Amino acid sequence: MRGKASKVSEAVSAAGTARAVLKDILRRGTVSLDEVGRRLGHTRGYMSRALRGSNPLTLETIVEALEAAGLQPADYFSAVAKALAPPGAEDGGPSQARIEETVLRTLRRLGWSVPSADDERRSETPAR
Repeated sequence: MRGKASKVSEAVSAAGTARAVLKDILRRGTVSLDEVGRRLGHTRGYMSRALRGSNPLTLETIVEALEAAGLQPADYFSAVAKALAPPGAEDGGPSQARIEETVLRTLRRLGWSVPSADDERRSETPAR
């Protein structure tokens, strides 16, 4: 039973994080929250209440609010993913070995004669 409660707690925490990111993004925009709500056909203060958790906030409402504010939904979802990523999960890009492997594979595919690792080791060993 403890596992189920933990999952519910994580979901509530994730929803709170997503709500906080939306609030931050909308407040940095050029359109007021009241204007966003008005454009969506809601009463004054609806978006502020939704961002506090008092009004329901569906995915449809989130996307419509972002579009009404002239913001890209992809930017919001990217920010949420970054905010929810575990610490240290930042992508540092491919390793040097991975890049070299890709370059060599591409060169071979294009018909270039690329020495293998064994050939390189033999050329580095002084002849006796």
